[in-house]
Amino acid sequence: MNDEVDIRSGGFVAVDTGTLRHAAARLSVVAGKLDALASRLWVLSGQSARAGHLEPSPAGGVERARDRVDALTSALRDRAELYEVVERSVALGWDSPATRIALLGVDPAVVARAHGLVTQWYDERHREVENQLRGAMAPVIPMMLVVGRLIQGITAVDHGVVGRGDPLLHGAPAPTVVTELARRQVEPPRALADLAERVPGQGEGRVRVEVYTTAGPDPVHEYVVYIAGMQSFGDGADPWDMQSNLELYEGRASSSSDAVERALAAAGARSGDRVHFVGHSQGAMIASQLARRNEFDVGSLVTFASPVAVLAPPDVLQVTVRHPDDPVVALADGGWPSAAGSAQSLVIERVADPEPRLTDLALGVHQMEVYRETAALADASGDPRLADLQRELFTFGGASAGVAIVYGAERDRARSPSPRPGPSPQPPAPAR
Repeated sequence: MNDEVDIRSGGFVAVDTGTLRHAAARLSVVAGKLDALASRLWVLSGQSARAGHLEPSPAGGVERARDRVDALTSALRDRAELYEVVERSVALGWDSPATRIALLGVDPAVVARAHGLVTQWYDERHREVENQLRGAMAPVIPMMLVVGRLIQGITAVDHGVVGRGDPLLHGAPAPTVVTELARRQVEPPRALADLAERVPGQGEGRVRVEVYTTAGPDPVHEYVVYIAGMQSFGDGADPWDMQSNLELYEGRASSSSDAVERALAAAGARSGDRVHFVGHSQGAMIASQLARRNEFDVGSLVTFASPVAVLAPPDVLQVTVRHPDDPVVALADGGWPSAAGSAQSLVIERVADPEPRLTDLALGVHQMEVYRETAALADASGDPRLADLQRELFTFGGASAGVAIVYGAERDRARSPSPRPGPSPQPPAPAR
């Protein structure tokens, strides 16, 4: 297994351009001080020579250091401009009129370099999983052709990337019966690994809802919803099966999404309440789609191994944890090349198993226990951007403890599917 974690601000630009410009500004100040020091040293060297002390002057070395700082400052500003062009063009659509207007006055050479980066990202976004699967299937040469066709098929279907203007989940799945399995007091999560650890999946639990309530005459409830990944290929009873996977990937409501809504209602969540969503795989698809709706005041969306890349509203802190060598993650077609969610949002990546092997076909790197390792490595990285997640998610209005409720669910074959609204042309912006 690999312990190297890549934490980025979103998309395929792994750095914050504001940080680059800030660093360039500070280096510019350093260069000015070095220049002043060199000038002073030349003066002192001249005075020393006139006094008969012919020692080599250190001023030349200081000037060379200043030149290196100047070059680094220029390179940082150049990179910041390049990445900003990439981010603007991807966010607006590379060939759109809005992008052409936004890039007026930008050096054509910078625009051409940015276009090259975007093209390279699209060409290589499946490189890791393709290499892994080809290596795993090398003993079965004809199967290597299947990998390329599979990736082409994912791109052609175009279900893996969901924009803000795309329809919400629609359709009428088989309704579910939700049963409370356990209830206990719980401390708030303190790290990303805590969130990963609380995602259900073992046993009968499918949804875990934590309720945090502030003290005082007018208590406020805040909810964290943890949603399991697929649990069976299909026995008809468990909503977390392949049927729900296919429905969700195609943009339709599933019995599992119905169960999550019922669990939230059973826990007391009402329209307008503050809710945080956490999900793995199928649960990540459900969490992402519920976060797009205008029903709750969504604070954050944390997904592990999501088969879809959803562009969350711009005021939602979105944390995407994925393994580039996970074939299920490849269904998201590389994810969003631009940043998603709020300005504090993060993408956390790790090539969990760098060596291709036949056992890769068993999707070991997709399992939640491996994603828990990635979450723990991210916490241990010391990256300051994870502090935004902690400030957003781990305070809950000052509540020191909450109640965790675990729910199981089954399809209710006795009832007819309940009618649901059809596709919405564009989800309304969340109210604050």
